[in-house]
Amino acid sequence: MKSISRCISIVLAGAGIVALVGCASQDPNPIAEPQTVSSPVGEPSGIHPRDPAEWQGMLVDLDSMAPCDITERCGLAMACIAEKCGPCELDAECAENEVCVLDHCVIKENAGCRSYRDCDDDALCVLSGYSSDPRGNSDMRAYCLSTSGGSSIDTGTPTEE
Repeated sequence: MKSISRCISIVLAGAGIVALVGCASQDPNPIAEPQTVSSPVGEPSGIHPRDPAEWQGMLVDLDSMAPCDITERCGLAMACIAEKCGPCELDAECAENEVCVLDHCVIKENAGCRSYRDCDDDALCVLSGYSSDPRGNSDMRAYCLSTSGGSSIDTGTPTEE
């Protein structure tokens, strides 16, 4: 007797994995074998790597790159490269009056540093975060932040005397 089965599987994007979700079959003991699917050659996958000596915050997800025609239309302070909004590497990839800092286009006068090399020995160049404008960088700042020291935080808890 011939068995007929219908299976549903989900491909985990970029991971090359197929997960078998379920099967419907006339055969009481269906056997379904998941298959491995490779992602297309040249497709981005994962996080854009950054020098391990640099600050590792605000890393760029290469799987979330929007299509573009010019940098000024890219959000998240990205640059338009090969018709995709993605991480910059050069100032020339950013819009006018912007510079490339840690894979992001930052307004030139807001860039106090571009790399840990611009900071004191115990500091890293960090980004302040995205802003709500379409480019996501009108309030973004690049500045040196010390990796040692700190300050006391008042928790509002009274001390015993």
